[in-house]
Amino acid sequence: MEYTVLNVESHTLKVEQHVRNVAEGRYGLPEFQRTFVWNDERVRGLWDSLYRGFPVGQIMLWAPDQVDFPMRSFGREQKEVTGSNRVAVIDGQQRLTALHLVLSGNIPLRFNLERQEFTFSTGPNDLRLDILRDATGAPVEYTRAAGRQHFFQHATPAQKDAFGERINWLNNILTQRDMPSQKIVGSEYSDVLDVFKRLNRQGEPLNEAQLTMAGISLRWPGVFRKTYDVLRQLNTEMGFDQAEDPTFVFLVWTAVHTTQHLVKHLAPERDSRSRYLQRATAANYETSWQRTVGGLKQLIEIMRVDLDLTNFKFVKAYYPLAVTANYLATHPMVGDSERTALVRWLILALVSGRYAVRGQSKYGADIKNTTEQATLRHLFHHAREPLDPEHASSNLLDPEALMEGSFRSPYVTLLYMIARKLGATDWFDQIHKVGAPLPGGASWQFHHIFPDETFDADRGKLRDACEEAKIDGDEEEAERLRLELADLDARVSSLGNLAFLSPATNQSISNRQPFDYLKEIASTPEGRAALEAQLIPMNPKLWRHSAFEEFRRERCKLIAMKARELFFSPT
Repeated sequence: MEYTVLNVESHTLKVEQHVRNVAEGRYGLPEFQRTFVWNDERVRGLWDSLYRGFPVGQIMLWAPDQVDFPMRSFGREQKEVTGSNRVAVIDGQQRLTALHLVLSGNIPLRFNLERQEFTFSTGPNDLRLDILRDATGAPVEYTRAAGRQHFFQHATPAQKDAFGERINWLNNILTQRDMPSQKIVGSEYSDVLDVFKRLNRQGEPLNEAQLTMAGISLRWPGVFRKTYDVLRQLNTEMGFDQAEDPTFVFLVWTAVHTTQHLVKHLAPERDSRSRYLQRATAANYETSWQRTVGGLKQLIEIMRVDLDLTNFKFVKAYYPLAVTANYLATHPMVGDSERTALVRWLILALVSGRYAVRGQSKYGADIKNTTEQATLRHLFHHAREPLDPEHASSNLLDPEALMEGSFRSPYVTLLYMIARKLGATDWFDQIHKVGAPLPGGASWQFHHIFPDETFDADRGKLRDACEEAKIDGDEEEAERLRLELADLDARVSSLGNLAFLSPATNQSISNRQPFDYLKEIASTPEGRAALEAQLIPMNPKLWRHSAFEEFRRERCKLIAMKARELFFSPT
């Protein structure tokens, strides 16, 4: 076996020199690097370590002989850049970005001079660190900000007088702190990619899809930007909540490219004996990618038009979506009746929890049943678990089954789809449609129609009785009462007692009895319509605490009936 010996140079640079190279564009990100993923606490921890003189690790760089692969800039947007003199950052992107985003004001970290700690507050002793912005917020070139007095320009006169020594010490982070680096000179893209993968095992690991994308970049340059363009589209049009994680896109692409479900086969190692290695060419990637994008676009249309399902907080599984997208990608001529049947399968797969047990094996079987040669009949007839819409809906949409569903149940997705189809709104602020963006970026919440606190007395009685049984030595009775207490908690958090409300409305209702606040909401036509759109039984006798079980049962009947009417009625 032949080994490649890398030419590696060691350098000890100041933090300022690294940050200057980022700010002035001398450093770039090769395609196999992921996006910036650190949260504010990680950023604060890095700055604190530098201030205290703690080691923060070295930077790994690569100076290729020729930049013939895509490069991106640092920051949150990571735009495409060109230039043959750029040095690629192989390891250390998160640290360098965390430094630069603070200095450029994109992360509003400050330094409390009195307590000598980094903070996101804005008190009188909190020093601004955004030296790459002037007083108006306009960008400042690094050359203008550089020097021994980096942070004095943003200090107030009072801060300078009282804490001048500490500001000088803060300047030392940039001017005195060392951040060693190693630079690979020359070398092939494939060899540096191997280095990157090995370093990844030692740091904050990439997930399987991110590593696979790095492998694909060796054979098909441009994959990073293509992937994240699709992720942005998913986020924009579907409210997808994994916009920085390519896993879902790669699930679909793997199925289209390899006709199986294991992502690792999408980019086999160069020296592997995988039968998928011959498919790993630029031409094959281009073809399968275009088909994948087409399948995802059709999936987006189904999610938006057929299901109005655009808030992924209430989607409990991604496997059904990947199976559907794969079918659409590999069957370019899907007719209306076939589409209707596929949509019904998708609904059943989402609400049945099909992948809750042995998910990987079931998903693999479903991918095989959605290859180009397979028909929907293959997908509908699972061994011992038929999901044929012609037969399965009556079992899965049984009110008694819905009664057992909790807030973690996939039946929540069904309730959400019904609410969207019926145009359900918030109960107090009816201009906000359920699932739509809320002011201030707030998230929709689950509301307990019968508030949890109203069952405290029932819980207390059960706990007291359980303690008495223990004192009497009746362990069998004590266990029965413990189970009854657990059952009560499950029923309170069950599907039949849940609604979708904005945080403000949820907090406003608080622990009021449903007979009081539902009666108030139903007193206006708009309020009554808002309740009916979330399938609240409108008989006030069911709104009393004593009728809780009857209320749950009636509501689950309404949910099952409306689901069949909306999604499974004859066309």
